[in-house]
Amino acid sequence: GAWGVPSTALGNTADTIVRDFLAGKLKESYPNITKDVLNHFVGQLTNFKHDLTSKGIKIVSEGVMAHGKITITDDSGNQHDVNVAGTLDLFGYDDNGNFYIFDMKTTRDHSAQKLQREKAKWSRQISMYADLLKQSYPDIDIKVENLRIIPIDVNYPAPKGSGAGMSLMGPNYSVAQKGQPNEGQLQMTMR
Repeated sequence: GAWGVPSTALGNTADTIVRDFLAGKLKESYPNITKDVLNHFVGQLTNFKHDLTSKGIKIVSEGVMAHGKITITDDSGNQHDVNVAGTLDLFGYDDNGNFYIFDMKTTRDHSAQKLQREKAKWSRQISMYADLLKQSYPDIDIKVENLRIIPIDVNYPAPKGSGAGMSLMGPNYSVAQKGQPNEGQLQMTMR
């Protein structure tokens, strides 16, 4: 829908920055974020990393795959096992044998009401990751309290065609294609 392009582009940028920061590979600049906002975000990530370090949690920021089967119910009420796989946003562990999954969620609205509405959906998703990880690596058992959501606030204008009124006002978003100026960056055009 109308939200797909900006939310995906900004979500991917935020995920990349977090992973690069935690891996000690932070770049000078990233698409879709100003230098000032990047510096502010890095300050917040510094506090997050300090919190993890103080708790003895070490982070693997790339490449932890989980795969297995989930059971789904189709429209006719029949159940099917489906093979699924995915890469965790962040995987953590400590010296006491505890494991952690951190899932990053970007949103324009971090109000208590929004977070409460999304909590059930996000909880199901991160619980599925834990189940898939257990299927992939039977020795890894993750306690529910070690499944963590990292909310990341982003800000951009509501896109044209979004909302109940399907307004014709607002920007159209696209991502600059290969060979175009600002390749890979979110572009906004007003109509």
